[in-house]
Amino acid sequence: MGRQPSLSSVAQGIIETSKGTLDLCNDWERWLLWLGSAESFRYVPKSSEPAYTVRKEKATKGDAFYWYAYRKSGGKLAKCYVGLDHDLTVNNLEAIAKKLTGKLQRKVTEKIPVTNESAKQLQIQIEELQRQLSVTLGKSKN
Repeated sequence: MGRQPSLSSVAQGIIETSKGTLDLCNDWERWLLWLGSAESFRYVPKSSEPAYTVRKEKATKGDAFYWYAYRKSGGKLAKCYVGLDHDLTVNNLEAIAKKLTGKLQRKVTEKIPVTNESAKQLQIQIEELQRQLSVTLGKSKN
């Protein structure tokens, strides 16, 4: 697989490549042909879900290539298996967008153990920030 000059983008079922546009809903054979030479692309869901990147990765065993989806949010990276070329349908790509959102929401809401010492340090930092804010606001009024 050669390097692509820029990341292609799929939005509303239409892919924008350096060679033009392609409607993946109405031209399945050309879509599969394009996927055969592609390494990655950006998918913009039809829903309100955020966009994500889809990358082709070589299997650890054998010669097969599989597609994986990635989205980063708030410093957290979510990865989701998409499948083989024929699995990259609009419906599947839309479902993957929701899965990535779910994974990122779980990562954000995971409980982080807090010790008494770390809670005290956080309280000290909060009080210092409040003091600095109070000083800053007092200076801006003068």
